[in-house]
Amino acid sequence: MDDRDGRYGHTPYQTTTTNAKEESMPTNSTVTQKMILDLLEKQEYRCALSGRELTPETASLDHILPLSRGGKHDISNVWIVDHHINSAKGTKTVEEFVAMCSEVTEHQNKKTQLEVC
Repeated sequence: MDDRDGRYGHTPYQTTTTNAKEESMPTNSTVTQKMILDLLEKQEYRCALSGRELTPETASLDHILPLSRGGKHDISNVWIVDHHINSAKGTKTVEEFVAMCSEVTEHQNKKTQLEVC
């Protein structure tokens, strides 16, 4: 039974904070639970960065431009990503994170090619 839209009285996706970083977010939040659930639906329950399927256990709210880099805690600056990807991204911008991932992929591909030879 699918309860993503809350028809059965609750949604499995919780929007409470779970770590110290999130607990330090501004209390005058312009991001509501409904906005987050709408965003999750808009993203088709997929990670905004990897496309991985999100579950209540893996979904994590991420600031596109990190708060530490001047980003705002506003719905236009958040998306939902896999929690492992959010952890790896840390305080990097999207461009910095993608560049880092590309470097890792390129290096691993070179290593694999050398091992095959």
